[in-house]
Amino acid sequence: MNLNLFFVVAAILIFCVISIIIIFLNNKYKIITRIEDSKISLADILLILEKKLSLPTDEMPIAAQVGDLKNLKTIEELKQENEVDAEIYKDAQDGDYVFGYANRMIIYRYDEDKIIYDGKTARKKMEEFSEEIATEIVKKAKLEKLIPPDYTLLPYLTVVTDAEEVITNNPDYVGVIENDIFAAFSSLEFMLIYRRTNKTIVYSGKFDNSLPPKE
Repeated sequence: MNLNLFFVVAAILIFCVISIIIIFLNNKYKIITRIEDSKISLADILLILEKKLSLPTDEMPIAAQVGDLKNLKTIEELKQENEVDAEIYKDAQDGDYVFGYANRMIIYRYDEDKIIYDGKTARKKMEEFSEEIATEIVKKAKLEKLIPPDYTLLPYLTVVTDAEEVITNNPDYVGVIENDIFAAFSSLEFMLIYRRTNKTIVYSGKFDNSLPPKE
């Protein structure tokens, strides 16, 4: 083979290999994009995390940056959302990177090369938190003989976010305050209002059809 032809063929093969590698990496991180005004891309951050943690290989994370306003609120706003978010983001700050998988969430601070949080997603923790509260309410209702001792279903919960509106819609709920919890036992046609701060039932009565009848 002519020496010049050999070098041409070799150059073409090298180019093809490099192209394949680039295409592979682009496909692997195709949902990861560079955050506006960020010094480093989310793909770069993910590569750093892969060296530190054992990450899921069968799914791509949803990624965002705390306080970027387009995809994620500021840290102060997140902490005020609910008890679960306040716990997850308690050590985070604006600028931290968040990666969310189906059952896992990671918060990483690039400037300090530090993992801030690695655990369950907010949704999963919220589900567990809701079940914990529902179980607590059932136990309290049984103790006060408001429901049968052998009752096993968990009530559907609704948190009061606007106490004034609730009282306006139903004067029977006078005295209800924000963060009180409506617990609907639809199969018993019974409901109660639970105040978790002091673990008391502040109202109980016939099931309110204005609440979703779920259990």
